[in-house]
Amino acid sequence: MGHGSLVSGGQSLNSEKSVGVVHFGAGNTGSVVRALTRLGAEAKVLTDPGQIASVTRVVVPGVGSFAKAMVSLRDRGWIQMLRSHVDSGRPLAGICLGMHMAVIEAARNL
Repeated sequence: MGHGSLVSGGQSLNSEKSVGVVHFGAGNTGSVVRALTRLGAEAKVLTDPGQIASVTRVVVPGVGSFAKAMVSLRDRGWIQMLRSHVDSGRPLAGICLGMHMAVIEAARNL
């Protein structure tokens, strides 16, 4: 895989595919945006849950305390918007703590 594309599910991620990186106070948002941009993605920081409709794919980064991060996501209104994003069939990826939060939240709703 070259720096010009990011492959996901057999599809190339380029300027036609936008990636939103959720900024909720518990993640390495800037590093994730820089990495995605270097790989050729049109990456942008999402600071408000309402912005999620403007992107095709979402990444939830995270470092630190699981409990504090979940409270931050809930208090900032992200959880329902992330659920809606996934329910619509659009991709969601979590990095480190972000993946833990996504898996636990999904398991709670089975």
